Amino acid sequence: MENAVNKRILELCEERGYTIYRLSALSGIPASTITSILKRNNAPTIPTLQKICNALDMTLAQFFSEGFEALTRTQSEYLTEFNKLGPQERELVLAYIRGINDSRPLKHRRR
Repeated sequence: MENAVNKRILELCEERGYTIYRLSALSGIPASTITSILKRNNAPTIPTLQKICNALDMTLAQFFSEGFEALTRTQSEYLTEFNKLGPQERELVLAYIRGINDSRPLKHRRR
């Protein structure tokens, strides 16, 4: 039976379109180590999980949270799509959003 931590790693990789090799490259953890953890159904150590979280661009707290219950469906969808982007793509999206907000009159901006 798959443990909850490994299941969450696989779910997050699938959401982002990451392969084990991409997770390995982003985390600095050898692909063989990740594969071994997942195949043997061993939970990773906290330092290893922290590297995985860094590669997934999330905190340990976010990793262990069940989801975005406080967000609207639309907000959750935006975050899901945003999380699939690479770091440079995320910067472009943020710059675009900031540009839109900066160009709007102050009375129409939400804080």
